[in-house]
Amino acid sequence: MFSLAFQHVLSLKNILCIVDSATSWLYSRAPSVRSVTTYLMEPAGETGSDYTLRKMMVLDSQTGHSRLLSSPASLRRRDHLFRDYLFKCCDSSEALSCVAYGEQRVAVPLRDPGGRALGVVDLSCGQQGALRPHERRDLQGMVRMVQAACCQLLRETSGLARPSRLLEAEGAGGEERVALLFLRFMLEDLRGCVRRLDHQSFAELKSYKDPPPVVHQVLRAVLLMLHPHWEETPEIDRWSQCRLKVNSDLVRKVLHFDPTARSVQVEREDLEACLAGIPRGEVWKHGSLPAEHLYNWVSVCLSLLEQAEKLRQSREPAPSNSDTLQKDPPRPPTKQQEGT
Repeated sequence: MFSLAFQHVLSLKNILCIVDSATSWLYSRAPSVRSVTTYLMEPAGETGSDYTLRKMMVLDSQTGHSRLLSSPASLRRRDHLFRDYLFKCCDSSEALSCVAYGEQRVAVPLRDPGGRALGVVDLSCGQQGALRPHERRDLQGMVRMVQAACCQLLRETSGLARPSRLLEAEGAGGEERVALLFLRFMLEDLRGCVRRLDHQSFAELKSYKDPPPVVHQVLRAVLLMLHPHWEETPEIDRWSQCRLKVNSDLVRKVLHFDPTARSVQVEREDLEACLAGIPRGEVWKHGSLPAEHLYNWVSVCLSLLEQAEKLRQSREPAPSNSDTLQKDPPRPPTKQQEGT
């Protein structure tokens, strides 16, 4: 009985970790999202009574990550009529949009493998209105991958599935693997999207003699991820050279690239600067499917690079006292020593 309770608590903790990774990714790409709050469902404790929603974490706009609440408050349906949309989302296990407290909100359910709701993620878009088209698309992609990651995790916990590993950094297992799981599913999905592109799709990119800046920048970022030593070289800075790299070899490298591998020597700051110059909305407006998939691939790879670096740093042993203690400064020579 204790082991089942412990397993349940651990599963919920891991689900919150996945949601944190997912909402952080979305927040960095969707400026319309102003706040994110995550609730988990709990029995009300009374026989035949309704469930409650426990407010577990909120997004910190300064860090872009969610913060676990030390004293989570419980919401009962009858006491929070203006938050009834959260309960409706859990009841139907379907996402819904509404206006509450004068703000446009989107409620997204967290589901178990059977499709039943475990909780809900509440996103506020402020008073500006609905999400932009590309932000809505990113939200839909995030929801699909959160669902896939949570289902995989719960199946593994219950013994219905074996842990499957796609990335080198997943080999550590445990909490470190959970921290990567959402981004790993995103990467796997994007690999599938690139794989399904036909030759005609890539021929569109190669056909440009003078491409829109966003197309060149996206391809430049992809090549910089795969070949960091090409930084500030004609290989990526000149379009005439850059477009020659769009071939089956590029696709093969994209499909097999593991950004968490220790062998990867990418300057993350250079890539971040490169991506910062590519507005997400401009990629969407351009309407190029290859550019869209490749932009998302670089973005997810960059997030995985950052996460893998953090995990490696957390495993490094802390300096011992002997390493941190400063040696006493040398004493000045005595008069007797000066005379010898």
